[in-house]
Amino acid sequence: MDSNQARVVIGAEARQCLLASTLRSIRAVCFSLGPHGRTVVHDTESGGFGMATDGSVIAQEVADLTGPHSLGPRILKELLFDARRDLGDGSARLACSLGAILREGHKQIAAGHSAGRLADEIVRAGRQAQDLLARQVCTAPDPAAIADTAITDAEVAKAVSDALTRVGEHGVVDIKEQPQHGITSQLGIGYTLDAALVSQQLEPAAPATAIEFDDVFVLVVDDIISDFGRLTPVLEGFATRGKALAVIARDVTGAALDGIVRNRNELGLRILALKPKDVSTRAGHVLEDLAIATGATLISIDVGLTLNNTKPSMLGRAKRVRFEAGRALFSEPAGERISIDRRRAGLLA
Repeated sequence: MDSNQARVVIGAEARQCLLASTLRSIRAVCFSLGPHGRTVVHDTESGGFGMATDGSVIAQEVADLTGPHSLGPRILKELLFDARRDLGDGSARLACSLGAILREGHKQIAAGHSAGRLADEIVRAGRQAQDLLARQVCTAPDPAAIADTAITDAEVAKAVSDALTRVGEHGVVDIKEQPQHGITSQLGIGYTLDAALVSQQLEPAAPATAIEFDDVFVLVVDDIISDFGRLTPVLEGFATRGKALAVIARDVTGAALDGIVRNRNELGLRILALKPKDVSTRAGHVLEDLAIATGATLISIDVGLTLNNTKPSMLGRAKRVRFEAGRALFSEPAGERISIDRRRAGLLA
């Protein structure tokens, strides 16, 4: 392609371009398939490397942003993101199935079948599958029956059953292995966030110690913070008044991180700075959920807000925040119930 000319690709050549580029992304995703999942190592824009085990994350990392070969990978990325959001798992297996459908469809079109007719039949088959699944719906058994069916160990099944009963219809049960013997359970009421500290400099002095603050203000930023700018006096105000602040952003680096560490060490600032474990588009949704739950205004360039025009009134609140073992719990978040219910209804829809 000449620098001053753009060539339009149509017909068989366009289909071949779409197929080849999509299958390349699918192959990258399928490397993560395995009984327990496998880790894929990929380059990053900064010149380093990252690791991913989730199909939708891998598709996000390998998708080109521009050019004719970006169309298929971008469609795949959005499809797998929706599957991960709606189903919680299976994005790599979905990519594998999609690859088989694309290859077979390409063969059928090359053999003379109409592409439009083939697409219509695939859509019709999808609707038939939805109708079939809808007829399979039944009333869910009680938690004890679910646990007994899924878990062979009676003691573990009883613990899971009790946990399902305690958290109720809208709760989440998370099961983890632990090095010590026995079963322990923890109940957290509030908004939970899988996250990591933005820097090891903010880790507590004693290993494996939780970070916990009462009456915490919450700043939620859908961006990488490198300079607090106008919020520097706010940080100093928090330090001098003994207030607690939780900063949750895609990351905190440079002068902003230095400012946090300095205010904590020299002025005793009670601060928790976290970044979501989710990446890319999913991180944005997680941050939006947290802002709604705590009543914070989401600071994002997408809505025309930056840290330079942020006011203290845009901070959210929570009765308590506790961070331990990669999970933050915001107890009694101050978000409006109507906003939370509207967000939940949107996600369920």
